[in-house]
Amino acid sequence: MKLCRYVLIATIVGLVLWPTISPAQSERFSELMNAGNAAYQSENYPDARQNYEAAYQEALKFGNETQQIETALNNLAEVFRQLGGFDKAEEFLAYSLRVQRKILGDNHPEVATTLNNIGNIRLQKRDYKGAVEMLTNSLTIYDNNLPSNHPDIAKAANNLGRAHQTLGRHAQAQYLHERALLILNKSRPNHPDMAATPNNLAGALIAQSRYKPAEPMLKKALSIEEKKLGKSHPRVATTLNNLGWLYFKQSRYTEAEPLARRAIQIVEAQFGPNHPAVAGNLVNYAALLRKLGRDADAQRYIDRAKKIKAQ
Repeated sequence: MKLCRYVLIATIVGLVLWPTISPAQSERFSELMNAGNAAYQSENYPDARQNYEAAYQEALKFGNETQQIETALNNLAEVFRQLGGFDKAEEFLAYSLRVQRKILGDNHPEVATTLNNIGNIRLQKRDYKGAVEMLTNSLTIYDNNLPSNHPDIAKAANNLGRAHQTLGRHAQAQYLHERALLILNKSRPNHPDMAATPNNLAGALIAQSRYKPAEPMLKKALSIEEKKLGKSHPRVATTLNNLGWLYFKQSRYTEAEPLARRAIQIVEAQFGPNHPAVAGNLVNYAALLRKLGRDADAQRYIDRAKKIKAQ
């Protein structure tokens, strides 16, 4: 019987939603952008898309290479990313980048932000080498223009570290995540996004079999998420899985079991019992049960996971 593999789930810092910033924009453009922003914040992405597309058409009245154009395209790209339209999102961001470079030059922080966003899109498309290119350029521009402790530098370093991690460059990933963590410890010590960096740093450490320093990183991430997001948030389930994976790697199966079980409970409560995310958690739990000698129980979870995946 094939042994189930326990899966490490990574956390990636998300894209930046651009604000409406031009003082010269029309009232109608402002209304559409504000409506799009409100819909986005409410996670009503279809309405956000509709408003941003209308704002883009309004922006064309100012010309093809204006700040209104790049602002609308950036926000529209973020909506497509949320909806899974990664190719379209990257297309919008590439257009926005050309406009930004013409208006602002190649070495402006806003250019770095768009490069970071393109890098994140490529991460989600699994174009990891392409992501490294974009994120390296983004971090270089930030380093040249921002204070060394700026949160945007931490975001870029964290995302670049994730790309290197996926390519198996664990030492490089560790260095970048450690740099990001140092910045965030000073600038945003209690922000929910702070949890993503120790989570990712732990992943780089675990990949190098450095289990001892990885454990406090995951516990730190879990503490922040539970306090800021609530104990039933999906990101808490992710971190529980990662901590369980760490214990699994060290043959600490009894400690891992309640973490994996709690992760299942959270995901089921948030997404329903037949969501694909539940299947992955069931497979993780089954792997633990086998290690604990509970083969019959493990098989029941495997069978349930297969039913979910077959839907």
